[in-house]
Amino acid sequence: MFRGIIAAFSVKDTLSMDKTILKEQVEIIRQAFGYINQFKGQTFVIKLESSLISHPLFPLLVRDVVLLHRMGINVILVPGARDRINEVLKKYAIRCKTVNGVRVSPPEAIPLIKMAAFDVTNKIMTMLAENGANGVIGNWVRAKSIGVRNGIDFQSSGIVEKVQVDIVNKVLTEGIIPIFPGGANVTGNIAVTGVIAACTLIITTFSGNRHYWVDIINTPGVPWWLKIPVPLMPVVEFISVLTKPFVLMVRLFANMLAGHIVILGFISIIFIFGAMAVSLGYGVSIVSLLFMVFMDLLEVLVALIQAYVFTLLSALYFGLASAEPEQHQ
Repeated sequence: MFRGIIAAFSVKDTLSMDKTILKEQVEIIRQAFGYINQFKGQTFVIKLESSLISHPLFPLLVRDVVLLHRMGINVILVPGARDRINEVLKKYAIRCKTVNGVRVSPPEAIPLIKMAAFDVTNKIMTMLAENGANGVIGNWVRAKSIGVRNGIDFQSSGIVEKVQVDIVNKVLTEGIIPIFPGGANVTGNIAVTGVIAACTLIITTFSGNRHYWVDIINTPGVPWWLKIPVPLMPVVEFISVLTKPFVLMVRLFANMLAGHIVILGFISIIFIFGAMAVSLGYGVSIVSLLFMVFMDLLEVLVALIQAYVFTLLSALYFGLASAEPEQHQ
């Protein structure tokens, strides 16, 4: 009997407690809706501290960020990688001193710093994908070297000079969460090469003379049945006008991106062998670093060649669009 009375009081207290918790949760949801309506369409830059990323509850934070993103609030993530960078540098016995909170990075530390930063950003992008959101790691920051200040050479360390806000806004309008920073150069971003190629298309289009457009509509030396009744050749010519700058864009982007992918492959090899055994990681890191330096030098050569090809072909398109027909006496 007493057990039944105690059980009844226990159930009653539990129901009363559940109602109290439910009221609190409803009130929190009501307040949240007010903030959501107020900040919908606004952009928030969230700085993620390095220590926070390794916290066991960090996946819950990512889930909340995705929830804000789905409710129409633009989110930009700036993850810190200090702890991961320190861990990687310590593993490979590279010492970097810190001056006024800025790490003085020698040239031999740069590949490892890139590797650690990419590891952190890739982890966050994977978590976003697990929660149904798309994230992209991009190079939207232009930095400049700190140089020598107060007699201290900061070597390869730099500071942010400019952020490409227009490109970031375009990424946000496409429903993608930008993640800073990226590890690619300017021409390794297809948005940049696309803008340059669009300039080539615009200049070619508006500098084209009457003879240029007549040749596109009524291509000389082509049988009439390829023009009438189905305008096959004019359609092909119009398509070629668009494909020329498209090829310029892809060629420059693909050549630079390929080099970055190869470098990331060498970086990944260090982690793979390091996970097997620390001694293997040390041994492979020497070979990988040498190949990364070689790829960096090769990318410089490829960049010069592709810039020359891009400029040469653009000039050729400009010349063909404005060329006058030959006059024969």
